[in-house]
Amino acid sequence: GAFMVVRGKPAKEPAPSGRVTLQEIMREHKVACSESTARRRLRAGFGKRHAINTRWAVERGSAEHFEVLEALDAAKGLIIGRREPAMGLRGLPETEVLFNDLEVPEDMALVPTRGLRHGFAELMKAYNAQRIGAATVALGIAEGAFRLALAYAQERHQFGRPIAEFQGLQWMLTDMSVKLEAARGLIHKAAASSGAGGFPDMLQAAQAKLFVADAAIEVTNNALQIFGAAGYSRDNPLERMVRDARMFTIGGGTAQILRTLIASKILNRRLPQTRGG
Repeated sequence: GAFMVVRGKPAKEPAPSGRVTLQEIMREHKVACSESTARRRLRAGFGKRHAINTRWAVERGSAEHFEVLEALDAAKGLIIGRREPAMGLRGLPETEVLFNDLEVPEDMALVPTRGLRHGFAELMKAYNAQRIGAATVALGIAEGAFRLALAYAQERHQFGRPIAEFQGLQWMLTDMSVKLEAARGLIHKAAASSGAGGFPDMLQAAQAKLFVADAAIEVTNNALQIFGAAGYSRDNPLERMVRDARMFTIGGGTAQILRTLIASKILNRRLPQTRGG
């Protein structure tokens, strides 16, 4: 549960107000991100240096430092690899980051104020805010797709009249608008649930992320359907919106993991997913 800050590229100029840009990496060899709790036990105390060997793709952007949540093993180099050719969200470039016997000095370790055992728990609290942020982006994509479809349905004529006059498309647009309003309400409620620690309620954040991610996929797909073949063209922004929306049931907690988390909270019991519990 330790956080380590690993220097990435040198800063070209001092960060304003003493702030630095961090990129979080949470990864362990042979463990998928959804199984983030499956981490080897951290040995007691810090030595002088710690070595990491792993690989993951992260949103590189302009990060100057990397925040790494990693189970530390006594096992030297940080390598920024190729950009991953992602299906969508290409405005957030995913870059391969390789740790090859990377030596991390003791003074680069960020020990949680409550101690090493609480590092993972602190990160999970931060994920509640991240899930609301992800849901907000998904809502924005879906809202944009809906507005395009709404305008197109009134402009496009078939059989001598605008296609918005056909009941089938009217119901599609109606369902899309209802999903968007419900999504907006869940996001606002979750965002307003922040407690003394500054992070939103876990259940409300998970519910918002789950519903909005599913809704974004449905709304963008229906918007493309209303456009027909024109929506399938690379000249139309809808094909990008469909690709972008698809990531939100994966990143920040898959739809399946979030459903398990929500079930655990409403049943008020642990629902371990590992064999043997």
